[in-house]
Amino acid sequence: MKEQNELSNSLNTTTARYQQLSDPSILSDLLNSHLKQLQVMLENLNKCEDIRRRCIKAKEELINNLNIRLKWVLMTNDKNNNAVGNLTFVSFNHDLFHTGDDGSEIN
Repeated sequence: MKEQNELSNSLNTTTARYQQLSDPSILSDLLNSHLKQLQVMLENLNKCEDIRRRCIKAKEELINNLNIRLKWVLMTNDKNNNAVGNLTFVSFNHDLFHTGDDGSEIN
């Protein structure tokens, strides 16, 4: 971005200088210089757009990866909750059928 600003300032400066001098003999050189500067600016812009595009793609891939992992975590959590519920039920039934009124174990 700094280079883009410098190139833009240079274009403005040389344009202002030409307007002050009003010398048509420098117009060809000025136009060639501006053309080269504009080409560099376009290359820089294309690089910035490419970086932006790659960042967006990387973010999308990260989001997809995180969504898949989060779904796995939620599924695993549900399975664990179901297993704990089943164990609690079995333990409750075991205690219910294997203990007497006084809390002693029945064989």
